Amino acid sequence: MSGSYISPKKTPNVNKMKKLNTLYLAISLIGLFFIASCKKDPVCVSSDFELEETLVEDLPDLSKVNIWFDVTNHSGETYNENDTLISVIRSRIEVVTDDGSIYESVNYLPFSYLSAGSTKSAKFSANYGIGKTYKSYKISLFCD
Repeated sequence: MSGSYISPKKTPNVNKMKKLNTLYLAISLIGLFFIASCKKDPVCVSSDFELEETLVEDLPDLSKVNIWFDVTNHSGETYNENDTLISVIRSRIEVVTDDGSIYESVNYLPFSYLSAGSTKSAKFSANYGIGKTYKSYKISLFCD
């Protein structure tokens, strides 16, 4: 056997590979934590929405009032319920009847999209007590 040399097979260092895998996992988790902690909180644009009443429709047989508004988005953001950077807007309507009773209805907006600077006609509805007579309402918008 002169002149030929056969080198022994190199076996991978198992401990070294385990350490590299652990290091890779740790770096991945730190990166994921960093990205998750940098997530922005959703913006509430409800105060930038203007409601201009266009019609009040009292439906006494249904103990219900429909109130139509032109809704204008004065914010610089397009409102889209599916956008995670914009909070979902809800409406709170308090209906007052002639005997002074107050009935509250809380609902999502009757639309899911409104471009920045745009206006949309929308119907908001609220119920009041059976046998009561509608007198007035108060509406406000807020974010979840």
